[in-house]
Amino acid sequence: MQSYGNTIMNGLLQTEEHTRAVIESAAPNIRLAETDRRVQARMIRQRRITGDDPLHLSTAISEAVLHQQIGGARCLKAQLEHVARLIESHPDTLEVRVVPFSSTGHAAVGGSSFLLSDFPSGRLPTMLWHETATSTKLTSTHLAVREHGIAPAGATSSAFSREDSLAMIKAASGDL
Repeated sequence: MQSYGNTIMNGLLQTEEHTRAVIESAAPNIRLAETDRRVQARMIRQRRITGDDPLHLSTAISEAVLHQQIGGARCLKAQLEHVARLIESHPDTLEVRVVPFSSTGHAAVGGSSFLLSDFPSGRLPTMLWHETATSTKLTSTHLAVREHGIAPAGATSSAFSREDSLAMIKAASGDL
């Protein structure tokens, strides 16, 4: 799996508190029961990152993700500490790279968050999950997948190394 996040952490890496804050801020009129259902669904999906046969996830995130205090400073600090622990405990299957503010540009700049999922058997097409401020979309159309497939490589080439990204995540957490 490959993803890019320009303002929020990939849902597979979020704490429960951060997930709830993201969902509530994005849909303030949503019913509590629906919020609870969405949070629980995301927590269940996260088992694929930490379980016995973990998914391989490579994600590039904007430096903005390290500073956007959705849920407040305490919530963000816990979120960043959680991601740092995940990176350290899953070095073979999880890569998180930070694209710094000083980056001069890349294919995903100005875009919204998305996730590309490939399937090992090859019988299923690559799927694109694309989130915007007003909608979410799941598609396997060749053009959309191809265009979004270019973006992670561009973002990653503009990003800090794995080690420097982890150090940056820890430093941002320490600043809170």
